[in-house]
Amino acid sequence: MVWVKFDVNNQPATGANVIHSELMQNGMSETQIRNRFSSEVPAGEIKRIMPGVVNGIYVWQVYYNDDTHNYYRFYRFSNGEQVDLVYTVPNS
Repeated sequence: MVWVKFDVNNQPATGANVIHSELMQNGMSETQIRNRFSSEVPAGEIKRIMPGVVNGIYVWQVYYNDDTHNYYRFYRFSNGEQVDLVYTVPNS
């Protein structure tokens, strides 16, 4: 798995420490995160799962909805523990 930092213009950043990589065998797979999420949020419908960085933590970012809102929930890539953040996307 590879994470690439982007600058304020949404272009790949340059310089030191702009690329981070981890062996997949050293972290949780997308399937494992999908299964964990489904057991924790049985009414949640996953729209997308992708790698991300939250507060300097390498994560799986789960974008999902329930009957009322869309949300982002984050799980550590390293061990699958949920990061203590859930973002609610406002209804338009």
